[in-house]
Amino acid sequence: TQSTWAHCKDCDCCVERYDHHCPATGTCIGRRNYPYFFGFLLGTTVLCVYAAALCIVQIAGNGGDPIENAAKTHYMSFLVLAVAAGAGCSVGGLGGMHVHLTASELTTHEDLKHTFRSSPSPYSTGSVPQNCANVLWARKGPSTIRSAYLDGVDTV
Repeated sequence: TQSTWAHCKDCDCCVERYDHHCPATGTCIGRRNYPYFFGFLLGTTVLCVYAAALCIVQIAGNGGDPIENAAKTHYMSFLVLAVAAGAGCSVGGLGGMHVHLTASELTTHEDLKHTFRSSPSPYSTGSVPQNCANVLWARKGPSTIRSAYLDGVDTV
């Protein structure tokens, strides 16, 4: 697949197929780590839905007691349900956006800058499964970052 590079002003480095700079991890998301980021979003969303479902089952299995009694006896379930629903909605929304971007073979950077608004992405194959395969399972190749160790520079 074709590739583009963009400069991250936060890290002061160039990143292949730059998607965005993640403030939570303090790193750039690009070609080499995007599949892991995508998996994190999907996994977190599934975990939030699972936790919310377990809480609903716990609260609903209260034996027909009124909701006031359930709130007293299962207050932690209500708290976990609120947190799981809030996190699930925010992370799920972000995950949904990245599903769309992956299917279109776009990056967040390209989408926010409206790089391909007037025409489809030149990287898109026109096939959603092929686009997903290109983004998530394409060979990455060797890293272009050279460490001081590889360059033979004494850093001590």
